[in-house]
Amino acid sequence: MNFKIGHSTHTGIKRDHNEDTYGVCQEKNMWLVADGMGGHDHGELASAMARDSILHYYAQGHSIEDTILKANQIIIDSSYERGGDLPMGTTIVLLSEGNKKFQAAWVGDSRIYKFSEN
Repeated sequence: MNFKIGHSTHTGIKRDHNEDTYGVCQEKNMWLVADGMGGHDHGELASAMARDSILHYYAQGHSIEDTILKANQIIIDSSYERGGDLPMGTTIVLLSEGNKKFQAAWVGDSRIYKFSEN
């Protein structure tokens, strides 16, 4: 399958910085978006940690479920190490393609949509 991908992100009107990030694992046909939790400590760090760990473990051949669970544990461990009043966190939405089939996964309130011309 051929794909064209692009990205755009916007801080919005309520925040002064952006906690969103995205990642692509081209060799495994996987795309993800992570949206750090605003109002919590280090949302931008949590989204970057999720992105980096998911891309790393998925590229090594781990399942989507295992990569998300590993990312979650990395964020939890880092949050405890940093202390703070609120734990850091992120949403994740992920799409993978293989054998002409798609697999989607998400954590939190981020969404993935399928558009069709029909």
